[in-house]
Amino acid sequence: MIVYGDDGKTNPPAPQSAFKARVTHKLTNVGSDQIIKFDAAELNIGNRYNPTTGIFTCDIPGLYVFHLTITIYGDTNVELRLYKNGQSMHNFYLGNKEYLGSGSTTALLQLDQSDTVWIKSDPYHSTGDLIHDDYSYFSGFLLYPRIQN
Repeated sequence: MIVYGDDGKTNPPAPQSAFKARVTHKLTNVGSDQIIKFDAAELNIGNRYNPTTGIFTCDIPGLYVFHLTITIYGDTNVELRLYKNGQSMHNFYLGNKEYLGSGSTTALLQLDQSDTVWIKSDPYHSTGDLIHDDYSYFSGFLLYPRIQN
């Protein structure tokens, strides 16, 4: 797609970075302080999400949107955190008493080049979680890049 500016000249294409990954097998007995590896990247524009490690590495500085959907089995709960460079930035709790329970959360983060983002189980609780495969997703995308002056 060609984008034209107000002066009629073509603009360079906008930088792109996006991923969507899911869990492909049940995660049982998730211990405390463990990275949750969403091991199947269904979308990975820019190849910045690593499904082996569960870590997204920023290559385009800017404002990013991250979204997490988790589905759990039975009478259990899960406490997860979104981390940026090892610092907890966003907390998520889901408790369930039924067959399946699902919840979602969204976070906005300003990232610099080489910043890393991942999802980790809460460092203070180990609940024997049962995270459902195929219905648990982690995604992120660049909302807009930082303008360099």
